[in-house]
Amino acid sequence: MPERRLLLTGLGGTLAPRIAEAAQRAGWKIHGWDRRRLATEDAGAVRAALDVMQPRAVVHAATGSAGWAA
Repeated sequence: MPERRLLLTGLGGTLAPRIAEAAQRAGWKIHGWDRRRLATEDAGAVRAALDVMQPRAVVHAATGSAGWAA
């Protein structure tokens, strides 16, 4: 069976860490997305990161950046 990789945003928040715990117990490998290290506005960098991670699923549990919310 191929490795089940989950891309999870919001790991610094309240909900995502609990999702990560449950997913890990269910056999998923967690890949966190840190927007401080990789801006979502850079489409090429996002594509490259996704090519490396190759997640089978994505859970977006993060809020927007401060600039996005303004």
